[in-house]
Amino acid sequence: METIINKYRFIIYTITKSYRKEGIMNISSLVYFVEIVNCDFNLTKAAQKSHISQPALSSYIKTIEKDEGVVLFHRQKGRLVGLTSVGERFFENAKVVISSHEQLMADLRNESKKYKGEVTIGIPQLISGIVFSELIPKLIEENPDVKFNIIETGAYELQRKLFVKDVDFGILLTPTTLDPNMADIEVLLRDQLCLYMGEKTFRDKFHGNRYIGIKDLHRESLVTFDSTFMINHQLDTLFKKERISPKIKYYSASWDFLLNSTRYSSYLTILPRPITHFANMNGLVEIQLVERPKWEVVLASLKSDKTSHLKTYIKNSILDYFSNQRF
Repeated sequence: METIINKYRFIIYTITKSYRKEGIMNISSLVYFVEIVNCDFNLTKAAQKSHISQPALSSYIKTIEKDEGVVLFHRQKGRLVGLTSVGERFFENAKVVISSHEQLMADLRNESKKYKGEVTIGIPQLISGIVFSELIPKLIEENPDVKFNIIETGAYELQRKLFVKDVDFGILLTPTTLDPNMADIEVLLRDQLCLYMGEKTFRDKFHGNRYIGIKDLHRESLVTFDSTFMINHQLDTLFKKERISPKIKYYSASWDFLLNSTRYSSYLTILPRPITHFANMNGLVEIQLVERPKWEVVLASLKSDKTSHLKTYIKNSILDYFSNQRF
């Protein structure tokens, strides 16, 4: 099995090494690019099918062309109309890489039937239903001889559980307090925190102005997560940095409860942007804060922990799943 994995990883590395820069080129990036071509260069349609915003997709194109020093698309009056010769070669290579990755994952799934044992994964309640509702059932179904223990609690509490070895893997939110010398930390998902409120609140309090920063939240009524959630501590740091004191009306462990609270009141809340893919946004307004506070999901495991073949397989399965997802 190791030979098969190395074979496909070598294919992926060989084809992409001429283009890749850290944080830019991965399977998701290739899927975005291929989607644009398959949608006849219609960015709006490609963004909808990729479940990202059109500005984010447009920014991705400009970034990769700038960083790699290439022009992938022909343009007319700012619109994409076709591929350059470089873009055509990149398109063909991208399809090969995506196909190789899919074959790699198929081989892993077939091999997974041989694993036995027990593994404990800690997942924050905030994201268990957002980004793990597909992966976890699939892992359980494909590994009938493996006992999976899933612990749901806030990311802040999960750090402690990882440290005392109550969990083998912790799905955490940055910033973490883990020592990089003691733990392996892999980024699974990068996005940002956004401000949410009802349409009436947006009109009455902010008069339709979308240029809102952390300072503008001074004395405003907020509903947010409790102290077991990393977002609670992240927001507290942001508020102290700007020397503001929002009125925290109440805490909750449920993102959909917090979001719905703003729909029926004048309260505000700050949540990760990916929740909008799963929420009913009717009557709500999303604001990208001026500071663009980042929201990162990471996979953490202790370096001191002896890594079995099962745990290596679980870790690779999680990393490969997220490398091919579009949230």
